[in-house]
Amino acid sequence: MKHRDELARIISQETGRPCAKQQARMWLRADCFHLHAGWVRKQYGETIPVDGPFLNYTLREPVGVVGAIVPWNFPLQTAAWKVAPALACGCSVVLKPSELTP
Repeated sequence: MKHRDELARIISQETGRPCAKQQARMWLRADCFHLHAGWVRKQYGETIPVDGPFLNYTLREPVGVVGAIVPWNFPLQTAAWKVAPALACGCSVVLKPSELTP
């Protein structure tokens, strides 16, 4: 990650956790997005054949808006676990962190 050290420093200042621990956990957040982006390319579906002169196809559409509420502890990591799969499926996300999150 290009800005890993900078992000870890900012999160460390906000949460009070040691910067070294934040740097070690930074790859978990990025890996979550990478994992779900990879799964999108592996989803295959079959179009059921029909008889006659019909156009038959499979259309994938997002479900809609996803509401995600994250707790005060591990707010970035928990948000990544909720936001990454929703964005990978094409949905928009409304993220509500806890009011206790710094």
